[in-house]
Amino acid sequence: MNAIRTHFPLRIEATNAFLSRRRNTIVLLVCIAITAIAAAYGVRQTFRFTRWLVDDAFIIFRYAENLAEHGELTWNIGEDPVEGYTGITLPVLIALAIKLNIPPVLASHSIGIAAFLAGGILLILILRGFNIGSAAAFILYMTAPFLFAHAWSGLETTLFIAAILFAVYALTLRKDWLFLASLLIVSFTRPEGVLLALILLFIYRPLPKGVLIAYLVPCAIYFVWRWNYYGQLLPNTFYAKHVAGGRIPAINAYKLWVFTRLYLAFPGLLALLFLDPDIIKRNWKPMLGLAAFSGVTIVNYLSFNLIMDFSYRFYAPFYPLALLAVGGILKSNRLGFKLVLVAFAIITIQTQRNIKEFPGEKHYAYTHYRMLREEHIEVGKLLRERIPQEEWIAVHADAGAIPFYAGHRTIDFGRLNDEYLARKRPAPEEASDYFFSFNPAAVSFTSTKGTGVHHGREADAILRDGRFARYELVQRFESNIRPDYYQFLYIRKDLLRSGTTTDR
Repeated sequence: MNAIRTHFPLRIEATNAFLSRRRNTIVLLVCIAITAIAAAYGVRQTFRFTRWLVDDAFIIFRYAENLAEHGELTWNIGEDPVEGYTGITLPVLIALAIKLNIPPVLASHSIGIAAFLAGGILLILILRGFNIGSAAAFILYMTAPFLFAHAWSGLETTLFIAAILFAVYALTLRKDWLFLASLLIVSFTRPEGVLLALILLFIYRPLPKGVLIAYLVPCAIYFVWRWNYYGQLLPNTFYAKHVAGGRIPAINAYKLWVFTRLYLAFPGLLALLFLDPDIIKRNWKPMLGLAAFSGVTIVNYLSFNLIMDFSYRFYAPFYPLALLAVGGILKSNRLGFKLVLVAFAIITIQTQRNIKEFPGEKHYAYTHYRMLREEHIEVGKLLRERIPQEEWIAVHADAGAIPFYAGHRTIDFGRLNDEYLARKRPAPEEASDYFFSFNPAAVSFTSTKGTGVHHGREADAILRDGRFARYELVQRFESNIRPDYYQFLYIRKDLLRSGTTTDR
């Protein structure tokens, strides 16, 4: 009888262990299945998305082409260098592709898509393989509609996302030289990456002096080179986008609110429901560090004129960090069946919302790129054909595809690639004098109306100036897909009369 009594609890314990292993196996298989479905959806939707480029991508192409073909990382070859790109990594990568006879469009698309997919893989690696936390983070990442837009856009957004996640992953591995490499990559991809690198260096313990020196020395060399080459500490884009007061902060705050409501409300609810004080206690340094990076950067963004803030471009890099927080909280909890159902329901609601927003993102990409093809690219090709290469042109103010396809030295009244206009912020009459000081052969004005140029006081000042009588309207470019967006192309009359250029 005593033997039976002794043996019976052992059998119960063995049965419970068996059921626990079986439950863990089922959870693992379900997580793998969810991850596989999310991966299949993400890859499928990536290649179903519009093959597009945003106008600013052609700015990067111009810098990359100038570097590859002329050895100058600048806007106008032979002129004072200006830094109108944001982060040196992407222009250099595309320049290398050009050297290998890979077109910049193909190179940018390949980099953007590869970085997007790498970001999803890094989420799983950071969250330690297949579990409920990684599955939740991965499915919300792979269904986020704005990330498909950025994968194809030609800008560095998904590259920066992958760089951020790589830095976090290297932090978790505690491998010194991998961590160092990740910090250098994130720092050179966008200026904000320097802040993240410094925060992660503070968190990384023990921090070998060799790693710190090996990070600081290349950064110091690069920033000294930038100061010497461009003559200013910060990129020209900083000065072009910075504003003081006005309606810009309110507009940015509203866009941030919309982004939060659409994509972070339900993940945030999930985090609050399952947040345990012990999780904060164990992980407070990385959580605080990443939160500080996100908060400081976003607050700083609010005071900038976020040009081309399509598809929540400036807030998108912080989305995977929010998913990491949610995934880490879910992974660290021992969830019962009912709690798993609650988490599954919330994730399903957010996933359905993500999927619902996909057509809107795709439509925006389609209309934007069709407009570029029918207006900006056509203007650029016409200028290349009809204007001598030694002449200047001006663009007011979409200086992406037009200068890239034209190939001429260009005055950028969008200010991203012009130090005088970005730093001095001249009055409209002074900007007009600046325009005529170059005696440009042609100028393309953006307009919101088809009856004439409507593009602000500065454009009006140039058009009203008596010296503008030397120019003649050659063609108005329009696209049926965007009835509120036009390009008015003017060419100097002496070129028209001399026969140097002829009407189409």
